[in-house]
Amino acid sequence: MGGPAATTATVARAAGGSLSVRSTGPSFDAVGYVAYAPKTKTWWNPTAMADGDSSSESSMQTGKQTLWTGTFFDAETGKTNAIRDTYTIASATSFKDLSQAQTGGAWKTIANTTCTKSP
Repeated sequence: MGGPAATTATVARAAGGSLSVRSTGPSFDAVGYVAYAPKTKTWWNPTAMADGDSSSESSMQTGKQTLWTGTFFDAETGKTNAIRDTYTIASATSFKDLSQAQTGGAWKTIANTTCTKSP
């Protein structure tokens, strides 16, 4: 699990009201969706990386802070880890993402990111 120090994300509306998200950076390329399933009141975020890694997280929370949980598949090792992301809306143009992975029974921070909308 890893990535560049900075990436650019492009978000667009997709079919069914979901959002498509593409993140790019040095030696990094990922695509995913943020979708809502009204029947189960669940938000979903499946993501695939260009190197074969993938993840899927979900949340039933709404508001200024939400916790998303799921799994990350590492294509190189064939192993899957539990992951979680805590998203905190800081303002109308920025949010924070605390990304953690469970390794050896403990949660470890793998990224602490601030995302800001370009002017």
